[in-house]
Amino acid sequence: MSPISPGSLLIETRRLLKEDERTLLDIHKATGLPFDWLRKLSSGDTADPSVNRIQHLYEHLKGSKLKLN
Repeated sequence: MSPISPGSLLIETRRLLKEDERTLLDIHKATGLPFDWLRKLSSGDTADPSVNRIQHLYEHLKGSKLKLN
């Protein structure tokens, strides 16, 4: 597997998650994503998370759908 590039969806989603003022519990309740998964993602303990979960979280944190060029 190749290294994750700095502009990747995963890196951007982790950044948004860390910068968000809400607690992981609040984000869990709002998204329905598993709390433990959010905790592991936030701490960097999830090396290869599901793209569907990452996209769902990204869209929730950004407040808009992911747009691809």
